[in-house]
Amino acid sequence: MSSTSQEAPVVHPSKKRLWYWLIWVSVVAVACVGLRNYRIDNDIARWTPELAASHGGTFVLIGYERGDTETDEWFERLSAIPDVAMVFPITGDGAMNGLCVSADDNVTDAELLVSVRDALGDDHDRVAIAGPPVFREALDTWSQRGLPTASGLILLIGAVVMWFTARCWRSVIESLVAVFSGQIVLLGLITLTGTAMDMVLSMTPPLLMGLGFSFAAHRATRSGVNRALLLSMATTATALALFVFTDFQPIRAFAVWGATGVVLTWAAVMLLVTPPAPQHRRAAVDHATDVTSAAQRRLAWGCVMIGALVTIGGILALPGLSLQEDTLTYFPDESRVVRDYRRIDTELIGTLPFEVVVDRPDVDPSELISKTPGVRRFERVIADPNTGQTVYFGLASNHAIRDLVSVQSQWNAWAVAIDTSIHWKGVAAQIDHIGQSVWRTACWALPTMLCVTAIAGWLVDRRISSLVLCLWVNAFPVAVLGGWLYLSGRPVGLPSLLISALAIGVAIDDTLHLLLAQKETGNMTRAVQACRRACLGSSLATALCMLTFLLCPFRPTAEFGGLVALAVVAALIGDLLLLPAAMTLLTHNGKYRNKRLSHF
Repeated sequence: MSSTSQEAPVVHPSKKRLWYWLIWVSVVAVACVGLRNYRIDNDIARWTPELAASHGGTFVLIGYERGDTETDEWFERLSAIPDVAMVFPITGDGAMNGLCVSADDNVTDAELLVSVRDALGDDHDRVAIAGPPVFREALDTWSQRGLPTASGLILLIGAVVMWFTARCWRSVIESLVAVFSGQIVLLGLITLTGTAMDMVLSMTPPLLMGLGFSFAAHRATRSGVNRALLLSMATTATALALFVFTDFQPIRAFAVWGATGVVLTWAAVMLLVTPPAPQHRRAAVDHATDVTSAAQRRLAWGCVMIGALVTIGGILALPGLSLQEDTLTYFPDESRVVRDYRRIDTELIGTLPFEVVVDRPDVDPSELISKTPGVRRFERVIADPNTGQTVYFGLASNHAIRDLVSVQSQWNAWAVAIDTSIHWKGVAAQIDHIGQSVWRTACWALPTMLCVTAIAGWLVDRRISSLVLCLWVNAFPVAVLGGWLYLSGRPVGLPSLLISALAIGVAIDDTLHLLLAQKETGNMTRAVQACRRACLGSSLATALCMLTFLLCPFRPTAEFGGLVALAVVAALIGDLLLLPAAMTLLTHNGKYRNKRLSHF
């Protein structure tokens, strides 16, 4: 048969991949332009503006030993600072006296803190300093410490794990370039949009590098895994994106940019990492591989029962977890911010500011609120004739948030009895609102992610049993985390509330690869043999990379990394032990049939 049509030219794979590299290098070059605008900003008032103090500027508390002879000179220097509204002395509750330096509304935290330190000069080390500007500076500084070192170690660990997984230097180099350049693109996009890095968002690039090596381990060692990697990327991105609905701005930014970073990292790995050539492995045609001995079935039943008990116990322990509300625990005990805050808090005056607004000018809640446990100072600030509201300012002990929250019903009952309303604002109210908001989001994000993983499992293998096993196996790491935190009695930090949904998004990765391999062979034993090296490599890379966070002195970062590593190890146990055990029982009952050919 003759034909005048010409065949389409065939693009050689090497040329095709060269185009991929050129396109990606262009994207990285554009993103590098935005890195010049990289900045850190942990402004609590910006995070929850609706609860920010409505009157008065920022302030700094200065504590000094009683009997210090230079206090008059300090008072004069501080009073001479431009834009300082007021400097007034404070009589301490303990061995200290102090000064409060209050700034005008248009003065920023950084400007006031620099001016105060300049005014004190060499005497700065003789006094204790606290206040919102000091805490904000500490967050900006400590939240970044250790992250560059952790990022460098992540690249080193990722390279070593990739070598032992793929046994190919080309795969190692491609993985390093893909993972590192993906984070350059992400940081470039963040800064180009004018978004500032904060204590939560700063953890995103190192986290995504660990996840990137997980993707690369599967991509470099097994062919035909594109579908599984796509589903893994989608579920992990969904786990992060769910937190976009929280009221806490840093968590929202983490959700948006974390999900974006997962997509970018996946795209970089898919474009730059070369998959191995397809291998055809002949499956055994006899049925001996499908027959399990009584001992094997008893072992499988034991694994399933233990896993089920751990899952049930851990899930039941989740409601008993407590939230870390003492923000000083974020920093090392030996840091100056902790020493100064605790010294002022115990020997001078409370360091936790809050504001109370009453809608009637002719009533005074001072007697009621002053009796609240932990309240150290409460004074009237201003009466606004235009709105009819009266504003009061208070200082409470740093650990008094629960006490303040517990008396809100009493405050509201007092206001209702006199036909008015009372509003709680300021730093204390913001900390409580942030914690409750993130906690509520985590509570509904967890079952949502379980539903997502169940759907992903059903899409891979259209069986109800696969759907149920996905639910169980991927709930197992969350149960392990819940049980660990409950038994240790440790309160959970704000960033760690993200881990429950994130752990499910990470755990589903290996589950999907195993289900796809099992679907190809009809036998979970051969599926585990085919995927074992990639699953071990991906989980080991992620867990070890997350453990580098323990080098960070900022405790929320260290806690986040340690818990993610624990979740990854638990997920590996679920995927390589619990899932095959359950499949062994199903296979024994005749639910799965052997195929003659498997393709990896």
